[in-house]
Amino acid sequence: MSRCYTQLTLADRRRLHHLVARKVPINEMARQLGRHR
Repeated sequence: MSRCYTQLTLADRRRLHHLVARKVPINEMARQLGRHR
């Protein structure tokens, strides 16, 4: 069983940066980005 990975877009990276700065939990970050944690 192989996994398929996709890279984050620049917009996703920027959103992630703001979420990390606000100390949002990882599960919530994944939910907001529509990704699996």
